[in-house]
Amino acid sequence: MEASGLLSVGECERIRHGIREVQAVDKISDAKMSRALGVSQATFSQVMNGKYVGDTQKYLKEMREWLQNRRDTIRLPDKPFVSTSVARRIIATCEMAADLPCIGMIQTPSGWGKSAALVKVQRSMGRSGAVYISAGETCRLKKDLLLELARCLGVTVENAKLTQEIYNGIRRHLAGRADANRGRSYLIIIDEATTLKPDTINMLRNLHDDETCHPAIILADTVARMDSAFRGRHAILGGNEQILSRAKAKYLITGADEMPREDVEAVAKSRLASLGVKVQLTKNAVAYLHGLAARPGALRNVTSRLETVYYYAARRNVQPDYTVAQMDYIGGIAGEEFQMEHTMNPFDKAASAVPTANPQEK
Repeated sequence: MEASGLLSVGECERIRHGIREVQAVDKISDAKMSRALGVSQATFSQVMNGKYVGDTQKYLKEMREWLQNRRDTIRLPDKPFVSTSVARRIIATCEMAADLPCIGMIQTPSGWGKSAALVKVQRSMGRSGAVYISAGETCRLKKDLLLELARCLGVTVENAKLTQEIYNGIRRHLAGRADANRGRSYLIIIDEATTLKPDTINMLRNLHDDETCHPAIILADTVARMDSAFRGRHAILGGNEQILSRAKAKYLITGADEMPREDVEAVAKSRLASLGVKVQLTKNAVAYLHGLAARPGALRNVTSRLETVYYYAARRNVQPDYTVAQMDYIGGIAGEEFQMEHTMNPFDKAASAVPTANPQEK
């Protein structure tokens, strides 16, 4: 309980423990954690160690709010995150955009883990440092995006019919956040950005240019959509060059780029671990999965094939070993073309992988 607005000793320790737990799980250094909280690293260290001579309660209450805001992000889309080389580049691009600050542009082929990495950025920075919006068709119009942004930021909107009033409320809110973040601008991440109408994107540019709040903005989408919106014949007339000139943080993968094999292997290992299977994928198995990732759908093909093998084996009461034969055979059953000739069902033989949980419980 708090007396006269003061946190109890027990509550203070719970807040410190909560912060340390987040740092351990998400591997956030003291330097990054202090920036997310809007304090100096020295102050953060002293408050966490109980050695701060100033108003410790003030900072602990801010930490409590940050933890609560982070818990609120659980409502974000459940995008499984794996630390691939592509994901790390996306995260670094977002961090650079917030540091400069500038407009950032991210494009990847569909299925390369873009959205999962963007959600990871928001969760790491917390609602006090960043917001993630998957635009889609519901946020195409300026007012719709502003209302969604206001909702995510926790800005109270008294009259949802007045676009300028919503904009001004967001502007004032972001101005306060800019002061609190001490050098790092607030980051607005817009996924599926090319679904926005041109005047909606132009409104984001105006918000970015506003010196009172000056947020960093990430515009992200797939290769085909980004090419069409910013470089093709459907590019924003009279506005795309304004966006591109402010885009000083970019990670642009083209359709001709090949997904790194290490990323395919990392995703495969992560998915197998989540299924409770302990198995060492052979080089040939990784190469086979890498071939699946080169098709439309990319990493979704990989995780889907692993899951299908798992559940098919469970129904036949055998343990999968994820040989190329098993993964290829199950693809054929699912309606895809075989890549090899099968003289027998590879699931009829005893397998070597040992699930850590009963497959029937999955």
